[in-house]
Amino acid sequence: MRRLGSWALFLLAYAAAIGYTWGHLDAWRAVGADALLAFFLLYMLISVFPIPFKNMTVTLTPVVSLATFLLYGVAVELWLTQMAILVSMLLLRFRPLERILLNLAMYAVVSITAAGAFFACGGVIGSGQSLSRLAFPMALYIGTYLLSNHLLLALLMRFWRGTWPTRNTLREFVGEMGLNALASPVGLLIYALYESLGPFTPVLFSVPLTALSFVLRMYYQLKTLHQRLEQVNRLAKMFTSQLRWEKVIDEIFRTARHLFAADCYVLFVLDAEKQVLRPLRVEGDGLSQEECQAFCARTVRLGEGVSGAAALERRALLVQRAGAAHHVEHEPASLRAMRSIVAGPMIQNGKLVGVFTLGRRITYGFTSHDKVLLEIFANQAALALENARRYEHTLAQTYVDPLTGLYNYRFFEHQLFRLFERAKEAGEPISLLIIDLDHFKRVNDTYGHEAGNEVLQAVARLLKENVRPQDIVCRYGGEEFTILFPKTDHHEARIVGERIRRKVEETPIVVHATLAEEAQPETVEIRITCSMGLASFPAHASDPLSLVRHADRALYIGGKKKGRNRLAVYDSA
Repeated sequence: MRRLGSWALFLLAYAAAIGYTWGHLDAWRAVGADALLAFFLLYMLISVFPIPFKNMTVTLTPVVSLATFLLYGVAVELWLTQMAILVSMLLLRFRPLERILLNLAMYAVVSITAAGAFFACGGVIGSGQSLSRLAFPMALYIGTYLLSNHLLLALLMRFWRGTWPTRNTLREFVGEMGLNALASPVGLLIYALYESLGPFTPVLFSVPLTALSFVLRMYYQLKTLHQRLEQVNRLAKMFTSQLRWEKVIDEIFRTARHLFAADCYVLFVLDAEKQVLRPLRVEGDGLSQEECQAFCARTVRLGEGVSGAAALERRALLVQRAGAAHHVEHEPASLRAMRSIVAGPMIQNGKLVGVFTLGRRITYGFTSHDKVLLEIFANQAALALENARRYEHTLAQTYVDPLTGLYNYRFFEHQLFRLFERAKEAGEPISLLIIDLDHFKRVNDTYGHEAGNEVLQAVARLLKENVRPQDIVCRYGGEEFTILFPKTDHHEARIVGERIRRKVEETPIVVHATLAEEAQPETVEIRITCSMGLASFPAHASDPLSLVRHADRALYIGGKKKGRNRLAVYDSA
């Protein structure tokens, strides 16, 4: 469909070009073969050294187009530009064919539009014209040439990639306008000198213009490379300053977006036990949250698709025309639309950590430089993830209770003071619920301490399953638990607490009675209840310690002493 559309646009543009220039074909007779060859050579030399600027490439062809147009008119300028652009794109190995067709169509329309603007304001072509009379028409010609070029480019991006240009497009247009404005006097000089020097004029200017294009090209290439390497270096510095897992992943994706122009970014991590890749995060234009979640819920076999192949071969892979074999079976439609894919294995100390994959909706969307840079970036990201993984593991050993998997008292104390200060500054409430299992000693005495541990583990699971994502569940000590409710008053916290109390009361817990005389522990189903005390800031406490003290008082005065299996708020204790 896209190829058919490209051909249709190309034919429409060429039909308009032929119709517009048909009455001016006699201008070709005024152009000698030597002049034609000289201008063609100048066009060619400038076109084969495009200047990378921001997220686009610019050339000084408007300067040559201006001189050619002023001397010979729109017919010669348009078709000479078409021939030079076609040959230069073939030399630069532009791919695919549709891209060549759309570029030719765009330049044809640009030539017609710029010529129309020139003639509309009274401009006259041919040698010997007064330069003062040409100043305004010439400025309008250059401005229209560049403006129509950018507008058409935006429409073609929408047609070809399915996205509109970014907000930086205006700055890119201003930059290209400034570059050509500085160089446009050269086009006017070619026009002025042509009357005395003849076809030698474009040959004379070919050396400085080509040198200028080459130097600017090298400058912007080196500048872009320097900026990209700075981003990688900044990522490396981040490793020592940021060790939290989620923050590291955020930084990896933020840096990737600065480094690479892509439509999707995918981070896979290796499941070493099952030897599969697990999508950890997917970002990109046009990707719905549901698609991303569905994709991340599946795994990718090593060797499957470009990402799996990069993991298996442990080297970066670049595919410029992706087919079905380069995708994985369960990719969402938005990811399957990627026609260019580059994947870099994330390797740390010879060990595969994961794969970072980029995709674009156009073919030939990445360069060999992107592939090399992605390989460097992926290895730096691997180091960041490994450091974060070790840090999280150490943190878990420090702050997580090994029996229940809940946060321990040390973490509770740290979070209590941190959240309390935040609540105080923001003027928001915070609530604390303390939970104590009723008659827990009876479980240990009747069934053994292993059964008691199983009860603690079961209750911990129930607590985690029945709180909100923002709530913090901790083991306070022994058979006591706490829940911190950020941005929650005691009325809302009581609703959650009552739900948990009923769930604990209604859920049977299977334990192994190790005190039985049989060789094999007997499996027993028991039920347990809990008492709760609730207090909140600012309703009941003004500091963290009084919040704990009042919740604890509510637990024992309003909960335990009034019959157990109940939730008491400090006010009613």
